[in-house]
Amino acid sequence: MSEREVQLCNELVERVSRAAELKTYPEFPIGGVPVKVAAAVFGKSETWVREGIRHGILPIGCVTETENRTNVYISPKLLWEYTGYLYKPE
Repeated sequence: MSEREVQLCNELVERVSRAAELKTYPEFPIGGVPVKVAAAVFGKSETWVREGIRHGILPIGCVTETENRTNVYISPKLLWEYTGYLYKPE
């Protein structure tokens, strides 16, 4: 390989590296997204969101149940990846 070909390869590698760095994630808040907010994003009811997560239809979080309570965690990152909505708490 000539010196010019090596230089062109190095320039190409640098351009590809810079392009890969541009694919960054936004900064996500700590904690989960309220079910009420997710329901508004989907234009559905809170029950629809809870049941969708529980049955694996909505891959945006998890549901845990105890004898007295149902807890829902919705990941801001997963909601963003699935819908494009970036949750920002007030």
